[in-house]
Amino acid sequence: MPFGGVAPVGEMACPGDQKWHISLWDVSMGGICVVVDSPMDEPFGTSFAISVYESFGLGSAFFNAHLRWRTMEANSTYLGLEFEDQALLQNGCFLIDYVNTDLSNF
Repeated sequence: MPFGGVAPVGEMACPGDQKWHISLWDVSMGGICVVVDSPMDEPFGTSFAISVYESFGLGSAFFNAHLRWRTMEANSTYLGLEFEDQALLQNGCFLIDYVNTDLSNF
């Protein structure tokens, strides 16, 4: 379920200090899907430090996640990331509000 222009945005970094700008594409209780506007070939299992901010509002989150899957479409890379802390959303993270929300028509 894409969030369109109101999607939370942020940054993710891997241990080698390489950084990517991300847009949130989907959220589940176990992880997130993000879009990176460039090719990316980090190995599966790579741990990323992620910071995500609401486009409208004050919500922010900082957490670690592991790369579980990747798919390319045109110049974008879609990444499936699993939360290291499986209780992240249950502990008050603003992303819980996006779990069952479809904002693609906004």
